[in-house]
Amino acid sequence: MLLAIALIIIVLCIIFLPQFWVKQVIKKYSQPIDALPGTGGELAQHLVKRFEMEGVNVETTENGNDHYDPESRTIRLSEEHFDAKSLAAITIAAHECVIYFNQPAVCCDIGKDTAGKRHHAVSRFNRHVLTHNITYVYLTG
Repeated sequence: MLLAIALIIIVLCIIFLPQFWVKQVIKKYSQPIDALPGTGGELAQHLVKRFEMEGVNVETTENGNDHYDPESRTIRLSEEHFDAKSLAAITIAAHECVIYFNQPAVCCDIGKDTAGKRHHAVSRFNRHVLTHNITYVYLTG
């Protein structure tokens, strides 16, 4: 019986501690930084344009519900991240843009040579955004 209770506690920790940790990190880095050149929403719109994510829109949603919706091809950022100039806001905006490239729908929308073109688009995005640390680039202009 004691072993079953310990196992239940371990499983609950595995499920809930990562969520708790992520929320704490986002809260920690949600402090406004006036020196940022734009908000999370402006960064998402810039990335959509810069990486030619045709047909993708950026809009606000209820707080705590940031996501990319592949059916409507929409990046949705909560108002706290859409309108904020914080490290959390720009990181979440960049993350949702990266999710776009991981969707199977992107492969279908690119063209006839879908595998090669999708790989090229993802590689280009990774090369310009991820490997150059988007947060650093955005903070330094």
